Formats: sequence, structure tokens, C-alpha cells
Amino acid sequence: MPRAVVLAALRALLRSMDEHPAAPCAAPGDAASIDSPMPDVVLVLAQTIPDSDWYCIERADLPRVEEWRPTSDGGEELYCSARISDADVEGPRVEMLALAKAIQARGRVEFKRCAVDATADPVRFWSPRNSERPGEASLEAADRLAAEIVASLALPPVTSAEELRKLLLSDRGAFAAEVDRLLPLVRDRATKAFWETLRDMATKGT
Repeated sequence: MPRAVVLAALRALLRSMDEHPAAPCAAPGDAASIDSPMPDVVLVLAQTIPDSDWYCIERADLPRVEEWRPTSDGGEELYCSARISDADVEGPRVEMLALAKAIQARGRVEFKRCAVDATADPVRFWSPRNSERPGEASLEAADRLAAEIVASLALPPVTSAEELRKLLLSDRGAFAAEVDRLLPLVRDRATKAFWETLRDMATKGT
């Protein structure tokens, strides 16, 4: 190949490198360039069985997939992409509220089928009975979940005539307005219907 052609090709290559410099290489140990950021996990409170006192903490940031998958011992297990852990993190109302309180206090609490450790970021969720590994979410995501749990479950059902009498003897207008504000947050249909009836009684002055 003629020398002039080779020199022309080299000059063209050098011009191209000047116009489009290569990106700098990441330094070894540069965590920002090696570790991807924690995914934005979105957690929600789900009622496992309608009108029941049984709830599950689930992920809402992934498409929901449920399918049977083989296990290492030759059996099968139900896989659900909504699980925050490798098993359901579930329990009754009182345990969900305890989890929310622990998150808000940056503490830790464990029950048979649900547990949380919010002493560090990320927050860990698992089922002491069934999980082999915990699931993780940011403190921000856990705080949003705690707020949802409190908003959805902290309104206690009225179960006695004495409680009913005390409520109806209070400021009925303010009571009805407060019930109207909280009703959209109540998920259990039986509890919601009860509070609607109570509100109507207060409004009518019965």
C-alpha cells in the first residue's frame, strides 16, 4: 500500500479521535460506577382474603406473575412476583400495625409470618416461618408503606354498645365529617358498612 495512503488514513483516524474522545474509564473500586442504584421498590398492603383480618405486604412495582415452579427437591412451589421476600410476609391487622410502628420508630419486630427490621437502610422484610432470604426496600418506600398501613387499619371497629353510646354522645357533626374523611381508607367491607351506618345514625341524630 502506498505510504501516502497510509499517512492519510492515520490522519483521518487521529481527527476522528479528537472529535469523539473516548469516555474515561471508571477507577477500580468506584462504587458509583460498579453498583447499580437500588431499584425503586413500591410496597402496598393487600388483603389476602376479602372481608378477612389477614393482610400481606406486596410489591406493586413489578408485573404480577403467579406460576408453579419446580424446586430443587423435585417438588413444586407457587411463585409470585409480588412477594417482597421469597415467601409471603403476612399477618393480621394487629401485626401489620406493629410492623408500621416499628418502621416509623426505626426499630425491629417479628411475628410468626411477618417481620421487619428498620434499624438500617435498606429496610428488611421477611417471614420468620417461611422465608429463606429477606426482601429489601428503601426507608422511603417503607415509610410510605407504614403510612398506608396506619391509614387503612388504624380505624378500630366498634364492637360494643358502650362504645357506640360514647361515640353518638360526642359532637355528631364532627364525628360524621371525620368518618367521611376516613372511609376511603377502610378496605374491609364489613367494617366500612358498619361505620357508614354509624355515620348515618349520627347525622340523623338517632
